[in-house]
Amino acid sequence: MGELQTLLALVVLIYVLSVIVQAVQEIFKAFYSSKAKTMIATITQFMGDHLTLAQVQGALQERGLGITALENFSKDDFRKMLDGVTFTAQQIQAFPNVVGQQAVAAGQTAEQAAAQIVSQLRDHAAAAFEGAMAKFQKSYAAHNKAWVLVFSFIVVIGLNANLIKIYEQLSVNSVLSQAIAGTASSLTTGGTTNQGGTNSAPGTPAPATPAPTAPAQNQPNTQPAATTPKPVTAGIAQPPVTANPNQANPGVTTATAACDLGCVISKNQGSIQTSLKAYPILVRWSKWNDDWGTTSADMFYLFFGLLLMGLLVSLGAPFWNDVLKGLTGINNSLNGGAKKTT
Repeated sequence: MGELQTLLALVVLIYVLSVIVQAVQEIFKAFYSSKAKTMIATITQFMGDHLTLAQVQGALQERGLGITALENFSKDDFRKMLDGVTFTAQQIQAFPNVVGQQAVAAGQTAEQAAAQIVSQLRDHAAAAFEGAMAKFQKSYAAHNKAWVLVFSFIVVIGLNANLIKIYEQLSVNSVLSQAIAGTASSLTTGGTTNQGGTNSAPGTPAPATPAPTAPAQNQPNTQPAATTPKPVTAGIAQPPVTANPNQANPGVTTATAACDLGCVISKNQGSIQTSLKAYPILVRWSKWNDDWGTTSADMFYLFFGLLLMGLLVSLGAPFWNDVLKGLTGINNSLNGGAKKTT
């Protein structure tokens, strides 16, 4: 039972680190505008000369939307938006004139033939839109995975969150291990939504330092009454998806930015600070010199512990949330069986 409590406490700490990495990534994405830049590159690549980026951005600006709003557009939404786009003479001439020739052969006027070509241009751009969004999702996901790995090592090294050292500390301090493990249930209850509509990550209760006289071995999943942690929120600021009331086409539903750069940075910085205060065992800045040691074995454990922790944290908060749910279920089952036996 003691080993399970230690493992559960370790998973809790890894999950909290994953949430911190997610918050750092949100700050980076808001500051660097990575999603907008990836979207611009994708639209430029797929639309080509038939539809310029300026035309797409102009149509979105008329509706009060940014380029990232395209992520929530369907093919039909994008096609409706193109009804308000004016094509240049060069774009019309560059488009294959088979439709225009057919229209002229059918006895239509030059204006009618031009209208047919413009309609085909819009249909062609709308058909390419689906491929562009598939490419965007793939490219953006690949960028996110790479940055998650980078930020995981930055956070782990910056906090000196050495997996081996933390495990050693938890294994010898059963009271601390139990106090952290006792917060697992509250972490897996799911996200909350504040009054402003901002989605937040699961709450991160702060395990206060338990009284040293608490009999941890007799209470495997119960924290001392004097040190019951109070839940705090380690939120990840995410702009909500809402419909823009000023849209010209009612059928287009997109995400509007409800939080500017300063708002995103402020909220996520607050979440990081709250998490570190709640789990001070993760902050090992003062133990850098102790961890280095003097032997080659100390050096190996230092680097191996940081490397392993960085790789585990890079798996992401959703993964560790699922692991935490599974371990919490096992822990509760064992505790329930132990109570019935007693």
